[in-house]
This record gives sequence, structure tokens and C-alpha cells, in this order.
Amino acid sequence: MHTELYLVRHGETLWNLEKRFQGQIDSPLTENGREQARILGKFLQGISFDVLITSDLGRAEETARLVNSFLNISAFTTEPLLRERNFGIFHGLNREEAEKRYPQEAAMIWSGNSDAAVPGGESKNQLRQRVQQFLDELPVKYPDKRILAVTHGGVVNTAIRLVLRIPFEAPRRFKLPNTGLSIFVYEENEWFLRAMNVICPLNNRHIYDDTV
Repeated sequence: MHTELYLVRHGETLWNLEKRFQGQIDSPLTENGREQARILGKFLQGISFDVLITSDLGRAEETARLVNSFLNISAFTTEPLLRERNFGIFHGLNREEAEKRYPQEAAMIWSGNSDAAVPGGESKNQLRQRVQQFLDELPVKYPDKRILAVTHGGVVNTAIRLVLRIPFEAPRRFKLPNTGLSIFVYEENEWFLRAMNVICPLNNRHIYDDTV
């Protein structure tokens, strides 16, 4: 069995620029974010995909539809497992606001504890379980297929750590650019990382490459 997964972070959003916790709340794509998606769609033309899967959050769905306007993948589905981590009471806040309003909860989250979760939110380990389920199910649902999936920075980070076996408590030492493309291959009953966070140049446009 040989299954390929092209995993993409959504385009730039307003809250990305304001460095606010988006989680499972949406903010709109910027025009820059929409252009990122269109350029990625053009870049992927010529590659045949069997299915397009997107997180059911608006910023990912919009990115997926813009990309697909160049690819015309007929099998298009949403997947809640690909949602960003739920940040609960932190939604809509930037880090400074979160630390001021919820100092105890912020200190707990910044401690690196993978089991820590703010009220109404998810821990890193809960997100890991969702992403692991997605990776486990994909080769079963789509054996010998090539899948394009649009998701979020936290999910991309988690998938890379799972496949490369990077501890979740370890600081992140790689960037997570908007519309960055990572390619995973499933063979010999195991996932491998072929490429990580490839981006398409946007001339002089800014590429937002962080996530909260």
C-alpha cells in the first residue's frame, strides 16, 4: 500500500496578523491569504489528486475552495478531525491579553505540559489523539490514493511530530507558514515525511510563519 498525503495550512487570516488565538473560532482570510491559496493551486496543477479533505472551519474551507478552483478535484469532503486545537477561553485574545486576563491558565499552558488545557479547550495530547486517528484512518479509507488536505498550523505541527517522533514537550524548531505544503507517504505500514512546509513565492508579499 502506498498512500500520499499533501497537508496544507490555511491561508493568512486577519487574526494571524494580529497574533490572536483562532483555535476553533474563525477570522476571515486576508487578500494576501486568498492570493496564497490561488498561487498554491496553480503550483499543484498537473498533480492528480483523488480526494480533497478540509477542516470544517471556515478559513480552511475557503482556502481549500480557492486551491480547488485550479485543480477541480471532484471528491471534496470536510473532516472535523482536522480542526485546529480548541483554545477555549483564549479564543480571540493575543498572548499579552491572555496572560493579563487569565494569568494562572496562561502560565499552565506556557509550561509545556502536554496535558494542560484551558477551560473549554483542548490539551496538546487531545489534539495529538485526533491527528493520530486521522493518520491511522487515512490509508484504510484511501488505499493507494493521493490526498490533498487543508488544515491548521497546530495539526501540521502535530502530524510532523508524530511522524518524526519529536517529543511534544520539545520546543518547535521549524516554521509553519500559511499555505505551507508538507508531503507524507504511507508505505510498509508506516508514515514517512517526504517534504516539509514548502511555500510558493509571493513576490514581495509577507509570509506569516507562526502559529498560536
